[in-house]
Amino acid sequence: MPLENPIYQLRIYEVKPELRSVFHRRFEQHASRIMRQDDFHILSMWESGNESHLEFVYLLALPNKAVLQQQWAAFMGDEEWQSIKIQIQESTGEPVWAKVRDSILTTVPYAPFCKVYHIFAIMIGIRWHKLKFLVMQYFLKNNPKLFLMPFISR
Repeated sequence: MPLENPIYQLRIYEVKPELRSVFHRRFEQHASRIMRQDDFHILSMWESGNESHLEFVYLLALPNKAVLQQQWAAFMGDEEWQSIKIQIQESTGEPVWAKVRDSILTTVPYAPFCKVYHIFAIMIGIRWHKLKFLVMQYFLKNNPKLFLMPFISR
């Protein structure tokens, strides 16, 4: 992934509580695997809410908007993914999520990268120091270049 002007996509799924386990199984076993094949960089995933209002949140890092559009087109057009969605919806009788929201985020030049994670921590109710530790641990283990991206790109 080029290190120039990365963008981030925050995706929030409102999950039907009664289909929580089906949603997570589908995302873990299928969606995230296919997304990795299409070169998506999933930074982290969280769950927020309670039994009556459940949200699944994840954050993607991408080099630019053109790549974002190409990767989503490839993912949504993937025959395996299409088949999985149909099979699961037929088995449950309904979609596993009620609503999806997403936002495209760009880092402003004067903001330290960690402030972005602080905002997400507040949004999803995780203590900042715990989220910071988990994010740093993930990046250092899995993709140190991606962790340094906002600092290198200046």
